[in-house]
Amino acid sequence: MKTTPEMKLKEIEKYKRIASLRTSIPRNISRGRALFRRSCALCHKLYGEGGTVGPDLTGSDRRNLHYIISNIVDPNAEISNDYRMTIVRMKDGRVLLGVISSREEQSITMATSGEVLSVDTRDILSIEPQKFSMMPEGLVLTFTDQQLRDLVAYLAGEGQVSLPDGKAVK
Repeated sequence: MKTTPEMKLKEIEKYKRIASLRTSIPRNISRGRALFRRSCALCHKLYGEGGTVGPDLTGSDRRNLHYIISNIVDPNAEISNDYRMTIVRMKDGRVLLGVISSREEQSITMATSGEVLSVDTRDILSIEPQKFSMMPEGLVLTFTDQQLRDLVAYLAGEGQVSLPDGKAVK
């Protein structure tokens, strides 16, 4: 089933209500950090920790609930050209998915979800820019309501916090 813009807006409003709901269980920013590390940090950086496939979230509009939820629910709505997924087909049959971070005459540098690669242009069969993000849609469906509240509290926070196991802030 194809999702319409109206359906996306309803979904965003639903998750905004969940994220802002006051419950008897307080938000736990430390658990939010652990969830960020598990679900987001492979690609996104926050407070100097994380990957480079997606934008660094430290300076983004993180205190704006609509901004946070809309980007989680609909990661393809607004994508900077710097973070659009690219498919690189190699002459040896490999297919690389990632974000091209730099192009030189004889090589490209590509950030994938697992590593940063330098690829010789002579080994490339084709480079196919896409119109979507590396961030999967539906990620919010993997969170419980409490996890979503914890993650949003961490994202909207003012600085790094300890992990739930008590490990110090780096």
